[in-house]
Amino acid sequence: MHAFSVHATHHMHPLFYMTAFILGHVLVSMVTSSLFYMTAFTLGQVLGSFFYGYILTQIPGGILAQRFGGRWVFGVGIVMTAILTLLTPLAANISVWFLVVVRILEGFFEVRDRRETNC
Repeated sequence: MHAFSVHATHHMHPLFYMTAFILGHVLVSMVTSSLFYMTAFTLGQVLGSFFYGYILTQIPGGILAQRFGGRWVFGVGIVMTAILTLLTPLAANISVWFLVVVRILEGFFEVRDRRETNC
């Protein structure tokens, strides 16, 4: 059986969305605390910045998957998103704009198995 069959990715499906869900809640908790106070506008920029990177990589990601194979694109995307997610608290401590950059990069490396939408 192929490592990235529909069945294998279907079982991992909640893991992909759990990261985005939890990170969104953690960011809201971080920025509403007295340690990380942000205006509503800045909070919107931080939370929305993920999608700036995500939207830019849809077509290039498909091209890379055709050229190098989906396994590599998928694997690199998952690893890089995990590393950047771990860097989120450090980025928030440095500056809000560094946090925005980290969130844009997370969106840039975010991958999604399109087969799951057809299940």
